[in-house]
Amino acid sequence: MRAVPLLLLLAACAPDRPAPPPVPPPDPPRIASADTVDVQGVSAVRATLAGAASGTVTLRAMEGGTRVLMTVDGLREDTYHGVQILSARSCEAADGSPHLGDGRATHGPYDAIRGRRHAGDLGNIRGDDRGRGRFDRIDPHVPLAGYLSAANRAVVVREHQDDGVALPHGGSGGILACGVLSPIR
Repeated sequence: MRAVPLLLLLAACAPDRPAPPPVPPPDPPRIASADTVDVQGVSAVRATLAGAASGTVTLRAMEGGTRVLMTVDGLREDTYHGVQILSARSCEAADGSPHLGDGRATHGPYDAIRGRRHAGDLGNIRGDDRGRGRFDRIDPHVPLAGYLSAANRAVVVREHQDDGVALPHGGSGGILACGVLSPIR
């Protein structure tokens, strides 16, 4: 028992130790650019198209791919118009924007195998005798999740038919209508 008071006395006489250096503040969080956001938890997106033509585009995840459903008014009668999802995140930035894709594939027809077309190459919509077009297809290449998600991207209807070959937009001309694909839950 004599050792305990002696230890306390020696501890009280010990020289002061310097305080540890202050801990630096943590690094601020990194903010990823809008084009590298990994979108998760989205099962459907919808856009309202505006411009010389108008309508809606809905993409819904399902077995076998993504169902792409469009109804557009104001198309030229009996004429095909290219439909594309672009990398742009607004209609203001759509003109000149590349198609949604990973940069490895080139422009191609909608029915090309993976790697032979961009995810955003959707093919064509045809205007009927009243200028209305309907498009309903299951596309295995259009993702709604991950870094190449179609969520929050611009979708456009072009003035002319997309031939699936000519660069950059299949010879389909300018933008007739545009909308941004926003998540719906």
